[in-house]
Amino acid sequence: MTKDEVLMSKFDIDKIIEHIKHFLPSQWALKDFIHHNTLHAFQHQPFFKGLNQAYELFGYKVTLSRAC
Repeated sequence: MTKDEVLMSKFDIDKIIEHIKHFLPSQWALKDFIHHNTLHAFQHQPFFKGLNQAYELFGYKVTLSRAC
């Protein structure tokens, strides 16, 4: 048996996954990655007050339209 064959015969993927699973994320990959919460500056405000201030300052759309 070659050295590579010996190494491969000892390779057990289930054991390796069991050993490293605490390093793996507990959720699936996110479709979109958000680097920064753009409303971070408003998080100390009550929810709707923070939304309204973000609207006034940045023009963010903070509510859904009633038309569907």
